[in-house]
Parts: sequence; C-alpha cells; structure tokens
Amino acid sequence: MYASGATLSKGLNRGIETVLGGGLGCLLVVLANAVGGVGTGIIIMTSVFLCGAVATYTRLVPCIKRKYDYGAMIFILTFNLIVVSGVRTVSIVELACQRLSTIGIGFAIAVFTSTFITPVWTSDRLHSTLASHFKTLACCLEGLLDEHCNLLVLKPGAKQ
Repeated sequence: MYASGATLSKGLNRGIETVLGGGLGCLLVVLANAVGGVGTGIIIMTSVFLCGAVATYTRLVPCIKRKYDYGAMIFILTFNLIVVSGVRTVSIVELACQRLSTIGIGFAIAVFTSTFITPVWTSDRLHSTLASHFKTLACCLEGLLDEHCNLLVLKPGAKQ
C-alpha cells in the first residue's frame, strides 16, 4: 500500500510553524507599534535576535532536528518576514494571511504531485527496471570483452 506520509508530515509541519511564526510576529509588531518611537526598533531588534537564536539552537537538539528541523527553519523565516515587514506595512494581518495561503497552495500542489503524478511506487518500479537493464548491459559487455580477448589469444600473428 502506498502512503504519502513524508509529504503530508512536512506540509503539516510547515503550516503549523508558519502559523506560530506569523502569530508571534504579528503580536510583536502590534507591541512594537504600541510602544512607538525608539522603542519600536529596540523591540524589533531584540525579538528578531532572541527568537532567531532560540529557534536556531533548538534545531541542534537531536530529537527536534530529526522531526522538526524544517519547521524550525520555516518558523524563523516567517517570523522575520512578518516582524521586519510589519513595521513598514499597514496591514500585517493581510501579509500573514498571504503567507499562509501561499503555504497552503504549495502544500496542495506537493500532495497532488506526490500522490497522483509521481508516487513512490513509480520510483521503486523505475529502480528495479533500471537495475535489470544494467545487469543485462553488464552481461553483454562482459561477453563482448571475453570474445575479444579470445580472438586475440587465438590469432597466430597477434602482437602482445
């Protein structure tokens, strides 16, 4: 039975981390805009540094690296995109929704492609077919080489 588990897991992981990064980014942009003045820059700079450092160093933990490394990277990307762009744009929620819809469209395309266009069983069949063809090719080349060597040995005036 075929299952597209890795694609679903990666897409779900990406969606969750996008929501987390976007939500935290929106909260920090609202906080920074409420403070205003020089405090805005300080809050943005501190939050980008702290969240980036925490997310980067949690990626080094083996159990997190194995399952959530990609998600942590997406969290950092989305968080930084929302926080840095949020200071300049008026509608931060629109930016976050646009990012989430882009993730959803990419997820749907990836699931459709891996399920219907190039499923896993196709690559297994391709691998076994190529392996059998390479074995046949190797046997043919070995036979030609043996035949060529036998002709050289049997020829009476052949140079060696």
